[in-house]
Amino acid sequence: MIWAKEPGLFAKICDVLFTPVVLFVAVLVAVAIGFWQESVIALAVVYAGLFATSLCVNFYYFARNQKTRIPGLNRGLVLAGLCLFVLCDISVMLYNLPRYNVVAPGNFSEVAASLIWWFYLPSQALLALSALRMSTASPRMNA
Repeated sequence: MIWAKEPGLFAKICDVLFTPVVLFVAVLVAVAIGFWQESVIALAVVYAGLFATSLCVNFYYFARNQKTRIPGLNRGLVLAGLCLFVLCDISVMLYNLPRYNVVAPGNFSEVAASLIWWFYLPSQALLALSALRMSTASPRMNA
């Protein structure tokens, strides 16, 4: 973390926004000087950076078991959903590689296309379930 002492709200916001803002500015500079001719690639880099930041922040809070607004079980569902969503995005990238003249072996594109849905649907289900109020205690049985 950037802040050494107990951070206030402003410091926490700056920590969370630091990486995405720096990445966004770097991509804007790269596009402005003509480094990237394809704006789609620039947008993909920004998206990947923002997604990686989100995943890292969620993993950090989950691994340290720190208190957040999201209860423990729900944090696990969010983290699992985000990990599956990352795998879905990687499958989308692999599926689109032939469009950018990257040679892929055999039926690589078809396999990646089917994997997209195998990762996407469970990720969305887990992310949707994470919005439910869950309790770690088992419900009592009334007899």
